[in-house]
Amino acid sequence: MQVTRTIRFYGGAILLSAAACRSQPQSWPTEAADLTGQVEEERVVSTFGGVTFGSTQAPGGSIHRLRIRVIGSRLATPGTPAYVGVDGITQFLRRDVPGGSDERPEMEGAFVRIWFRGAPRTATPTELTAMARVLAIDSLAGSGTRR
Repeated sequence: MQVTRTIRFYGGAILLSAAACRSQPQSWPTEAADLTGQVEEERVVSTFGGVTFGSTQAPGGSIHRLRIRVIGSRLATPGTPAYVGVDGITQFLRRDVPGGSDERPEMEGAFVRIWFRGAPRTATPTELTAMARVLAIDSLAGSGTRR
């Protein structure tokens, strides 16, 4: 009888601990995005050890460069290219997956909003280069759910 109570107590404690450790829903930034646009190309630009990127990982980790056709930005003219780096620190939010997802979809063709991590490396009316702090995917290529 005492053993059964002990097992129930510890089993309940383990279940409560597991529920508390569950990942919390990601929150959308409240401030306006630094950049909105459509991803035209994605490629790996450098690798370094110890960093994973969502569910994909190039040898040693990677930084992915997105070439984005600017739709709206405080710093770049619409229609110009922006080059945005994403890495293991970048937070991904997806409109089609409430609460977020660890899996990263194919980005080419996606409509995105981006909040920068610090000041852009290059910011002219004709080109923008920056690292992403948060990347919100509003719609994927062919999904028809553009917001």
